[in-house]
Amino acid sequence: MQRPPPATPSFDSFYEALVQSRPSRAALALGKLSIGNKKFALERIYAKPATPPPRRAPPADTLDVLLALQQSDGRWKLNEDLQTCLYGVVPPAPEGVTEGMWATGCALAVLRRHPEHYDRLEKACAVALAHVDSHAFETAKLLMPPVPLAIAPEVYIRGNTPAPVPPIVYDADVLSRSILREMPVAARVLLRRGCRRELDYRVVNQRARAPFTAGEAVEACWRKTSKSVLAVPEVQSVWAPAQVLYVHAAMSLYDIQYEHGAREKVVRVPGKYLRRPGITHLETAKSMVDHVQERWLTPVPIHEEIERCTAALSVQAQRPEWCSDPVYQRRSGTPPKLRPIRRKTKATRDDAGSEGLLGEPSTTLTPLETDVIAAILRHENALKSLHEEVDSCSRLYTKARVFAEKIHAFDAFTTLAPSVVQSTLECIELVATLQATLESPGGPYVPFLWHGRPFLSTVLHQFDALQTYPHLVDWYGVDFYFECNPFLMTTTVGCRKRAWSRYDVVQNTWWPEAGYAPSLLRAVTAGEERLLEHWHRSELCHSWV
Repeated sequence: MQRPPPATPSFDSFYEALVQSRPSRAALALGKLSIGNKKFALERIYAKPATPPPRRAPPADTLDVLLALQQSDGRWKLNEDLQTCLYGVVPPAPEGVTEGMWATGCALAVLRRHPEHYDRLEKACAVALAHVDSHAFETAKLLMPPVPLAIAPEVYIRGNTPAPVPPIVYDADVLSRSILREMPVAARVLLRRGCRRELDYRVVNQRARAPFTAGEAVEACWRKTSKSVLAVPEVQSVWAPAQVLYVHAAMSLYDIQYEHGAREKVVRVPGKYLRRPGITHLETAKSMVDHVQERWLTPVPIHEEIERCTAALSVQAQRPEWCSDPVYQRRSGTPPKLRPIRRKTKATRDDAGSEGLLGEPSTTLTPLETDVIAAILRHENALKSLHEEVDSCSRLYTKARVFAEKIHAFDAFTTLAPSVVQSTLECIELVATLQATLESPGGPYVPFLWHGRPFLSTVLHQFDALQTYPHLVDWYGVDFYFECNPFLMTTTVGCRKRAWSRYDVVQNTWWPEAGYAPSLLRAVTAGEERLLEHWHRSELCHSWV
């Protein structure tokens, strides 16, 4: 029998045996190693931990999130993270454009709309431009809507644990009182009357207990049991319809006649045996609430609600286009002649010499009315020039190939804005003065109409159409609003009406407000108060705005 060959010794097995030997254990326990007459101290050696990667600062806005989503080669992926970062407004990729190129073009279009962050975005934009076709990039700039700088709520930020949202508890009484304080006085009075009629059982019972009047339809249970002459009326278990013939007010007795049957008459009936139709018992607080719940739970056909709303909207407090002479001036038997009222909404320079609708010469305009019409015509010419300037600036912005040219593309529009605002303020002041002179005390609020619409409402929305110019919005930034902003201010009239604070918005140097003189800013404040007063009074009467 042959023995197996001996195992080849290795250094690993040698060192393992050396560490497990008794002298090595003693040396490790004492911390000293003895070799002959010399002793050496032993030191503990620890492995150094790996250096942690530097912590990245959390993103401050949407631009930081976009830069974090950019890949190493400069492209973006069209995935859910990009859609969430851009508020889900990324349009679908056009035909012939890949998803990666389209995502890169949309992200690049958003970054290029913020030239104030050029230093931070220069490198990322330069790398991304190499992966986007020029045609796809121009299409992305046109189709991509504005995106706010604030980070979308759905974006996940590493290390940020969302705070628990406390449950919202609504106090019905507090909410009702706050709603009543915000309602107009007339609507508040009508609401209280309706609530009393629907919920206050005392009002309903007061009507049920009111004394009956002659000729009123009632129900009675005091009746003869037979047709005999000697029959005496008695209380019956059935209530029959009847009519009150006579009221004995001193004794609270009533003479009645029944509607059906023999139509017999019963005289001197006590009031406790009479009742009004449909009222079988007195109401309580609980019964009134039950009635309201029953009516609210009963479905109403939608066409009836639509017809009711249409009928309510058709009622408008407008002055008629004609009026007749007062009654005391109609001495003869001829029908009254209708005289036309001049329409301020269609006044032109030739109206002074034209004749009315019925052949009568038109009335001469007052000096104030002449000034109002002249100021409005000048204002319309200024608005026309402003829109033409926007078109030319947009073409210049589109043709620009250098970034520096796009920065100054809309400088002409910004220069022209103060003169248009000045003409707007002049028109507002003259129209407000004219409305104050024509307003009748105690009458409804009737605004000055121009082209069939209230002129102050038209002024309020005169720059709303500028929001449809994508190049202008790109140049000003998404934080500048054109809706309800007739003076091109950072805080619009619409924001002031809705009590929206815009203190977090930084006013840029290229916005029109930065170039306004102090006197113009004071006039703008007065003009905003005029427009807010018109807005408030219009909501109370007929919602002109």
